[in-house]
Amino acid sequence: MADGKTIDDGGLAFTGKRWEQVGTVADHGFDDDTPTFDFVPHPGMTLRDWFAGQALAGEFAAQNDITGEITNNTSDEWMLDRAKALYRMADAMIAARKGGAA
Repeated sequence: MADGKTIDDGGLAFTGKRWEQVGTVADHGFDDDTPTFDFVPHPGMTLRDWFAGQALAGEFAAQNDITGEITNNTSDEWMLDRAKALYRMADAMIAARKGGAA
C-alpha cells in the first residue's frame, strides 16, 4: 500500500500437507535411486489472493457486449486498474468478515 500500512491478507487459505518427493532411497545408504515421498506442509495461498481470484472469475464470467470484454487488445493500464480494483474488493471482503469496513 502506498500509505505504508500493512495489508491484512486474511491469513492463509487451504493450508495442509501434500505428497511430495523428498529424496531417493539412495539418501538412506542404499544403492537405489527410487524416489521417496512424504507429506510436506504446504502453506496454501492468502485469503486475500483467493478472494481477488474469485472476483476475477466473476469479472470474466460477466463479460458481454454491454459490459465489455477483455481481449488481447485491452491495455496494460486498464488491466492494472482492474487488478487493483479486485484486490480492493478482496480487502473489503476481509474487513466484512471481521465486522469492519475496508
